[in-house]
Amino acid sequence: MHSVKVHRVGISEQQAAEMIGRGLGTGYKIDVGGVAEVTIRKSAFSRAMVTLREEVNGTVFEVRGQSPSFPLLVLTLRVANDRGIARRVAEAIDQSEDLGADG
Repeated sequence: MHSVKVHRVGISEQQAAEMIGRGLGTGYKIDVGGVAEVTIRKSAFSRAMVTLREEVNGTVFEVRGQSPSFPLLVLTLRVANDRGIARRVAEAIDQSEDLGADG
């Protein structure tokens, strides 16, 4: 899991999704998944989940790789996606000028 803390509070799921989309560029499908969650997909097997957690002096974006529910592939894909798409999403958040991440 990757964690990125930014100096803003009150970031909505929709704002996070838009900012992540700008940082990643084209080729990704970004959905607001529920309360404080954003899902990013590049393909059926490449996806990540972002959970927003507000703190006193900022917001923490927790990014982790996800996998589809194929029993033999769950662990392998989760590890691969944590090192691949989840890392790219965390970098996009970290480099966002809109959010001013701690780095």
